[in-house]
Amino acid sequence: MDRLFDALRPFIHGVVRHAVWVLALALVLTGTGGYLASNLDLDTDISNLVPKDYESVQALRKLQRTVGGESDMAVAIVSPSFDANKQFAEDLIPKALSLKRAQDTSGTYLTRVDYKRDVEFLKDNALYFASDQEFRQVEDFLQDQIEEAKQARQEANPFYFELEEEEEDTTETAESGEELEGVYDRLIGTRYPVSDDSTTMVLRFFPSGSNTDIGYIENLYADARDLIDRMDPESYHPEMTVVLAGRLYRQLVEVRTLWNDVAGSFGVGVGTVLLVVILYFLYKSYRVRARRRLDWRALLRELVRAPVMGLVIGVPLFMSLAWTGGAAYLLFGRLNLMTSTLGLVLFGLGIDFGIHFYARYSEERAAGHSISDAAERTFASTGQAIAVGALTTAGALYVLTVADFKGFSEFGAVAGTGVLFALLAMTVVMPALLALLERTGLLNLQVASGMEADDVSAHRRYPAARPIVVGGLVAVVAALVLAPRVDFQYDFGELEPEYTEYEQRAQYVNRVSTGGGDGRRNPAYIVADTPEAVPRIVEAVREKMQSDTTSPTILAV
Repeated sequence: MDRLFDALRPFIHGVVRHAVWVLALALVLTGTGGYLASNLDLDTDISNLVPKDYESVQALRKLQRTVGGESDMAVAIVSPSFDANKQFAEDLIPKALSLKRAQDTSGTYLTRVDYKRDVEFLKDNALYFASDQEFRQVEDFLQDQIEEAKQARQEANPFYFELEEEEEDTTETAESGEELEGVYDRLIGTRYPVSDDSTTMVLRFFPSGSNTDIGYIENLYADARDLIDRMDPESYHPEMTVVLAGRLYRQLVEVRTLWNDVAGSFGVGVGTVLLVVILYFLYKSYRVRARRRLDWRALLRELVRAPVMGLVIGVPLFMSLAWTGGAAYLLFGRLNLMTSTLGLVLFGLGIDFGIHFYARYSEERAAGHSISDAAERTFASTGQAIAVGALTTAGALYVLTVADFKGFSEFGAVAGTGVLFALLAMTVVMPALLALLERTGLLNLQVASGMEADDVSAHRRYPAARPIVVGGLVAVVAALVLAPRVDFQYDFGELEPEYTEYEQRAQYVNRVSTGGGDGRRNPAYIVADTPEAVPRIVEAVREKMQSDTTSPTILAV
């Protein structure tokens, strides 16, 4: 490794000598990479991260072809007039079902809608939709009614009398009857999906596309909102408002929240790291120039030059990110939900290279070496350590490329390439940038006497060595004792924040219960090959539901 880096010293000498041309080439590559990166599409369909030959993906595609999406887009129509709500709904339904996709005009966004229920049919055939448990409830209730009728008939006989008077308890029978009425009402529901006061009507549209395709969902809601605005709800009633909600909207809000968190954390993270680096080198440079005394002029000069130190580290790093974006476009043509978060990760990995290179270069310049000699010495020493660290990190990331799950394989490919680009930027672009800034006078590291490396040959005792070692051992023992007590949070719902925007819209939808509204959501689907197989499948699933009493996972069939 030493021979390799010594052999590359003439190359670094040429980089410093032709700094302008090196930076110009780097800017051209950055512009090209940035242009390619701007053409990257974000594939938000999570199912695309799994190979297409997997049974789960094929089952999902079959489900989409058969019933469309399983989640719904809810449209809440609110006004004091039921007739106005009904008229708007009947005008909206055909227009909404004919909405064309922006990227595929041959297909529509929506496949079906839940609007009017055939209540008379449900009343005539209610028992066909009852479960075994509900049948048993009906049977027990009827048996109680028969016993009560027999008892009443006997009591009507003037010659009948009880030898022992027993107080009859009709409370249980009444409660059972009320429970059955509740089940019946939930099953039959109302003809129209309206609230109890008839001021809110909710339509539930089911999509033709994937519920995991966030881009599709975003376009659906945008086009639906545009359609509703063009229909002018206030022309139906002055107080009418139309709210878009539903489970699909929750998924959209979740991803938007994720993106906002990623963008916010990237900006805050990058700004904080650069600020800390700038303040560290500013403090170190000021102490050297002020000679450990208060010198306002020296402080002012360092403050003026502080942004330059940010440029020295930040510019090469942002260049490497642009190159990585271009490489991602050439490799995959798009980003997925995992690779889209790589910006901050690569920034955090790459900035270490720049900090070490700049610190060592400053020491070499403070020791009296020329710009070219300082760059070569830094490259041959610190650059070697940086390269080893970058290559091992990139190698570990490239191992992920063999994974079947595209979220891991594409993440490894893009991240590993990004680390190598960061290494190239910090060991080639940074020396050229340092040389240019020093020659133009924007950066002056030669006068920083005192920033040179400490003499490591002198033997010095490490302060507080024993307490640090003992404290470290105690911390390790405490960690080993407490680690088994850590539980895994299996309920992802506990990890979710409060989606205020979604909850505000959902309150309109929650006003309406049209039957079957027993809190069920996120259903599991079974697609039967033939209609004749449906009864057998239902019977098998219900048997599983009844036998699984330890940790039940099926609420209803």
